[in-house]
Parts: sequence; structure tokens; C-alpha cells
Amino acid sequence: MRGMVVAVLVVLFGAVVSAGEVVTTESLLREMTSLAPLAKPAPYVTFQFSSHDRSSLAPYLPGWYANSDGFGGEPAPNVMQILDTPDKDGVGRYLIAEMDGPGAIVRTWTPMPYPMNGTLKMWLDGKKKPVYDGKAAEFTRNRQSCWENGFDPKTPGISQEDSNYFPVPFAKHLRIEWTGKVKDLHFYHIGVRQYDKGVKVRSFNPDEIPALQSVFEETSRNLAAPGYWRATHPAGTAAPFNCDIAAGELKDLFKETGAGTVVEFGVKAEAGDMAKALRQTVLLAWFDDAPAPQIEAPLGDFFGSWPGITPYDSLPMTVRPDGTMVCRFVMPYAKSAVLKLRNFSDQPVHATGWRVVGRGMETGRHFYAKWRVNHDMEAGGDGEVRDLPFLVALGQGTYVGTTAHLLNTTPVITIGGSWWGEGDEKIWLDRKPFPAYIGTGSEDYFGYSWSRPDLFSYAYCAQPMCSGPGCAGYTTNIRWHILDPIPFREHIGFFMELFHHSKTEGLSYARTAYFYAPPQTRDDAVRIGPSDVRLGMTLPGGWKPVAAGAPGPVVFFEAENVLAPGAKNAQVVEGDIWSGGKVVCWKPERTDDRLAFNIDVPESGNYKIVTTSMLTPASGKYAVAVDGQPPMGPEFDLYTPYLTLSRFFYFESVALEKGPHTVTLVSRDRSHDSVGTDVGVDLIWLWPEKK
Repeated sequence: MRGMVVAVLVVLFGAVVSAGEVVTTESLLREMTSLAPLAKPAPYVTFQFSSHDRSSLAPYLPGWYANSDGFGGEPAPNVMQILDTPDKDGVGRYLIAEMDGPGAIVRTWTPMPYPMNGTLKMWLDGKKKPVYDGKAAEFTRNRQSCWENGFDPKTPGISQEDSNYFPVPFAKHLRIEWTGKVKDLHFYHIGVRQYDKGVKVRSFNPDEIPALQSVFEETSRNLAAPGYWRATHPAGTAAPFNCDIAAGELKDLFKETGAGTVVEFGVKAEAGDMAKALRQTVLLAWFDDAPAPQIEAPLGDFFGSWPGITPYDSLPMTVRPDGTMVCRFVMPYAKSAVLKLRNFSDQPVHATGWRVVGRGMETGRHFYAKWRVNHDMEAGGDGEVRDLPFLVALGQGTYVGTTAHLLNTTPVITIGGSWWGEGDEKIWLDRKPFPAYIGTGSEDYFGYSWSRPDLFSYAYCAQPMCSGPGCAGYTTNIRWHILDPIPFREHIGFFMELFHHSKTEGLSYARTAYFYAPPQTRDDAVRIGPSDVRLGMTLPGGWKPVAAGAPGPVVFFEAENVLAPGAKNAQVVEGDIWSGGKVVCWKPERTDDRLAFNIDVPESGNYKIVTTSMLTPASGKYAVAVDGQPPMGPEFDLYTPYLTLSRFFYFESVALEKGPHTVTLVSRDRSHDSVGTDVGVDLIWLWPEKK
């Protein structure tokens, strides 16, 4: 493997702004794909304007966990200033962002569906004519296409899930006004940089868009497929490693001496139980003879993979379907770098991989990844909310990323009722009394919205795992701060509210904070112990579903308990994400094969038929028929690559009399990508229609 060419940064050691250089739209676009500048002190601070609830004033004052974050009709408008009170139609004018420059807009967000209503006007440098005057949702979601000759809004990479990263630099001043209905939904984030005095910035001008076409397309293309981009731009030589780590052993992966920078690090672990291996084998790294490791995190958690292998592709991290995990955060050192694995599990682990080492960087900073976990927590119920620390540090540094891994033990399976992340991020900087970042919900921080269980993967954010049903089970959320890193010069306090929709016991919440800092910076990380990585691995056995938040008294039928006698090619499979620990897996042999379930309806009425079904790489398509009638619409495809998931599927409504009925699954073959036609069903619901 020695000598193998691998992918690293195209601009390996891109510099931060120095004397005589000018920040421009083009330079910011190029910065979007450069990781090395994150290791250097930044000539700016960052903060966020948002629609957070203005009742939140201080941690021990009433209203700190208030949640009117943009739903509409809040006690006080979630804006900086009311400019015009609402007219007879409810439309008012509000100041939502203003700062003195030089600076740049580096991220915006609004939810989909139901984005921010109304219109925005943006002025730069105090000029009378606004640079933007149009729909608020377009600016916050597809800013690259907002001007004449703008870029194609469908171009990938710049818009990522519900966030947009098209940069807007300004030399002197930024002002944004919103005209809209404060009684309606109006969630928003506007993330900005404020450069140090003396940094020269050339303000964005829509007339420059045509000249930026090639740079924009290159940046967008590279952000859309980071792993592929690097594979086609080789710029380094890999040195391999290969080691076996026995149970209880601490083993070197590799050592480097002299000044250098690890610019890429890849590893693939193999073990009998991969979920256990990736959580219970801990990655540690010491730079420049540090007495304590700067990196300490479970191997899988460090790469954003949990439980087991959860593939995704982002700019600084990639997890491939074959289990190879790649880190591209640069790791500079002046004298030495030592990476080790500690195996807390009861099984041997085999690890192979490589590192790419470049020349040294004069930063005086190291790369840190600090993991922590809370097990057996009680969340939700009776307004129980708390701020969970992700990182508290004194000194200087730059915060560059967050991964969160939750074992959500709620028995509630409806999406809203099972949601764990209603809470906001709150990030204090440099001993200021109020957070520089205060958000509108955990999923909003991670780049999506409305507690969606959808899996997604982008350059700066990902949800590679949400096992379900609903938001229950296993979840991994990821956000990288690449264009919007968070420099701190004296202090950082990063907290996230744990705000669950329903009372839940036994929840586990693990998170990793990634940052650069000099050796003098003091953080609050605690060394990992065996129980930290051994607990919180599985859901409670034999849990039973609860339908909090459903419209009316839902009736559940466990599929294995109502399977009709004589069923062919069906077996009961065990697993902790299934109700009662069991799911019926049916392997139809041909299209239109059928599998029947006998249910007993408690009351006559109109019911929507709902199933909780199993998605796998070998799953096929199916429809549902009731009492021998033709299959009702729609039909659903249960295929998903790589993982096993639990999801809801809503069929048509049907009138059912009290008493026995038959619900039949009808095979509809499979999609092109699937390797089988399996249909797995955990639950059959009767969801009463509203009268």
C-alpha cells in the first residue's frame, strides 16, 4: 500500500487573509473547499442572527427555555427592531440583521416545507439602493440564483438541505429588513463573519456574477461530491498501517517525528461485532508530547459513524459503504504525532489504513476532537429541559464541527412525539453575557428542519442514521463549520438544549466537539472510561408502541401476532428497533404474491391504514388490500442502501365495521437497485379519520 496516491486538499495550505490581501466573493467561494486555513488564527469573529424566542434572557431567569422560535404569534416579535407595526392584513416591517463591517454573510437557513414568509431587503455599506429586494425564502435557501444572471438554483453544493452557503461580503455595513406576517411561520438563521479592523473586503456586487461562473461551478461541483473530487485530484503519498488490538489493549496506529501535518487519515476496522468495535475502540492522538491526548473519541463516533457503519460523504469526513473511514481535517505538529487505539471491548479488533503527511504548518495550534456522553437520562415530560455542554474552553481557538449520536429510548413512534431535539444551540464566546449563537431547534443547527427522519449527506452537514420508527431509536447528526467556523479568543461555551417532546427514560446522548487550539487552551473534557462506551448501545428490549400526538385513539397490531395461518415465505426476525423486538419479514417469490394478516377492529369507523415497515438493501415494493378488495393506493418501495430502518407508510382510508377484517400485503416486485423483494412489517395501525 506504500506509495499509493490518495486524495488530499487541492489547496493544501491556503492562507488566511494577510496584509494587502482583499476578501472577495471569489476568495470566499474558494475558501469553501479549503480545510487548512481552519488551523490558523482567524481574522474575524462569527455570530448568528435568528428568530430565537426573545423571552430567553439568561440561564436562571424565567423564559430561558421558551420555544416561540418562529412559529408565529410569539409574545414579542423575534427580530432586532419593529420598524412598521402590522397593518390590517398583519404585514409589518422589521429589522432582522444589522452590523458594522467589514464582514460577510456565510450561512442562512429557513425550514422546508413552510419557509420564512414575506420579503427581504438587503443593503450593503449604507447605500440607498438595496442589493437584494425579493422573497425571503429565496434569499435564505437559494441565494445564488437571486439576481439577474444568477446561478442555477439546482446547482448542487451551495444549498445543503435547508441551509445556503453562498457568501455575501461587505466592506462597511450590513442591513437586512423583513416585511412579512409575524403571526405566521418565519424561522430564519443568518450567520455572519465580522472581520477585524484593517481587513480589506470588497463588497458583493451582482454585476460580478458572470465573471464568477467558473469559480462557482468548480466550488459547487467539489462540494457536491467531496470524496469523488479528491479521488480525481491526487496530491499526496500514503503510508500504510496495519495492527491488531486485543481486548483491553492500547496499541499504536502510527508515529511521526519532526515537524509535519497529517493532511489525511483513513482507517478500516474489522471485528465480529462492528457496532461494538466502533463504539468501544477509542481513538487517541497526542501531538508534540502532550501529557493528555488532544483527540479522544470512540473510533466510529470520531468519523461520525454510529451505530456501526453509517455511510456518508462530507468535506472533512467520509464513511464509505465498505467500512473505510476518512478524515481530512489537517493535524499540524512541531515535533511528533502519535495515534493509538484503545480496545475497551471483549473482542479483538483489526485495523488497517493510511495517513498522508505534508510539511509543517506554523500555527502553534493542534487539532482536538473531544467526546462526551450522558447515559440513562430522563428527558421530556413536565417541561423538563436542560442545557447539555458540548465544549467549554478557556483560551483561544476555532470551533470547526459537531457530531451527535443519540439512543432515543422513547416508545412514542409518531414523528412529532418521538422528537428529541426541540432544544436550541447556545454558544457563548469570549465571556460575553449572552450567546453569540442562539438557535431555533437542534435539527435547525444541523441543517434540516421539522424533526424529519430523512437521511441526507452534504459537504457541511449530514444525517446518515435515523433508524426510526419516527425519531426514536438511533440517530446521528453532523455539522461542520467550514465557511462559518467559530473563532474564540478568550472562551467558548457550546451548549445544546435537550428538549424532548415526550417523557423518556434511559436516553443516551454522545457528542464530539472538533476544534483547533494552542496548548495553553483549557477545555472541560473528561477522559473516557469503560462504562462510557459500553452503556447506551441498545434499545430497551420488548418495548411497546405509544402514539402520542396522533389524531385520535390509534389501534396497533403487532404483525407477528396477527399473521394469518399458513403464511408462506414469512419469518419473524428479531431486532431492538422493532416493537416487541420482532418484525415479520416476507420474501415473496413473484409480483402479486400476497401475505394476509387478521385484525379485529374495536369500533366501526373510517380508518387510514398505516404500516410501520422495514427498509433494507434487499427490500422490494408493496401495496395493501383490505378484505379481498383490489389493492389501495399508493404502493411503496422499501429499498434503502446500506442500512436497516423503520418507517411509516400511509395508505388510503377505508370504512371498517367493528369485528374481524383482513389486511393483505401485495408484492409489487422491486426497484432496480435492490438485491431482493423483501417486505418487512412491524406494525399495522388503524388511524381514525377526523370527523
